[in-house]
Amino acid sequence: FYHFFFYLFRGKFAQVRRICHKETGIHYAAKSIKRRRPRCGDVTSEILHEIRVLLTSEHCNRVIDVHEVFETPTEYILVLEL
Repeated sequence: FYHFFFYLFRGKFAQVRRICHKETGIHYAAKSIKRRRPRCGDVTSEILHEIRVLLTSEHCNRVIDVHEVFETPTEYILVLEL
């Protein structure tokens, strides 16, 4: 699927990495967001809200496009335009 490269940004609950699609060679940003936070607990609903907002604003040129979303037991990974 993708080759992972170096971190572009690291935050407390999310990380953004530069990735490259293996077949097409197109570079993207992969934002991985943890589902659980120490003080807040499960924040899945907030992550899903962010995904919905990004998907509904795809037609706007000023908002980053979402190409794919992956879900693991501990995090969500959003593949975004770079």
